[in-house]
Amino acid sequence: MHFSAIADDGGYRSLEEGQRVEFTASPGDRGPQADSVQPL
Repeated sequence: MHFSAIADDGGYRSLEEGQRVEFTASPGDRGPQADSVQPL
């Protein structure tokens, strides 16, 4: 997942390994991809 898929809350975009998230799936050039990724 590219960091640009992480929802921007005005701060630094990052996720920890194993962190639970919610996202929407959309079609990409190489198959489904995650968009609007938000930590839970």
